[in-house]
Amino acid sequence: MEKAAAEAAARADAERKAVAEMRAHEEAVARAKAEEKARRDAAEEELRRIEARRVAAEAAALAAEAKAADDVARLEREAAARAEEKARQRAEEKRRLAETAEARIVAMAREVERANAAAAAAEAAVVA
Repeated sequence: MEKAAAEAAARADAERKAVAEMRAHEEAVARAKAEEKARRDAAEEELRRIEARRVAAEAAALAAEAKAADDVARLEREAAARAEEKARQRAEEKRRLAETAEARIVAMAREVERANAAAAAAEAAVVA
């Protein structure tokens, strides 16, 4: 009877050890799964951060490109305005030169008329 009790106790002890080993194995598997999930989650988070940085860099590049296009357009408008102002100034200068030339022509015509009148008067005086 003692032998049977000892065997039963040994079996119960072996069962307890087997259950404990099984539980330890299950806990180790659960820990490994949890660690793997944590690594996957961390990797996914890193990918999200990298994608966010890429999107931000792309947006910054597009903004810089748009600003450059705006700057080019502004410089072109300024150059066109300067060219228009120069053309206006040249036209004004030509108008002034034409007015001056016309005034000189009128003055010379009057001088010629006076000289002709003086010559006619001198001729009339010689004839008379």
